[in-house]
Amino acid sequence: MPIRWRDAMNQALYGPDGFFVACTGPADHFRTSVHASPAFAGALLRLVAQVDAALGHPPRLDVVDVGAGRGELLRALVGLA
Repeated sequence: MPIRWRDAMNQALYGPDGFFVACTGPADHFRTSVHASPAFAGALLRLVAQVDAALGHPPRLDVVDVGAGRGELLRALVGLA
């Protein structure tokens, strides 16, 4: 029985074993710099420190992770800081 493309994609992404609802997480499907090595977080922390200094150490400096994942980059930064 044929299935419409939209229905097939919806099932693949959001069905019981769909990509976005399975508990495996993004790191099981692709790798980013933060997943490959802690060196990326170290480099980013040095950059944040330089920006903080250039801004005259403001009372608040937000770092926002808008990448794919489950917060691994921010956890790595906090661990290094």
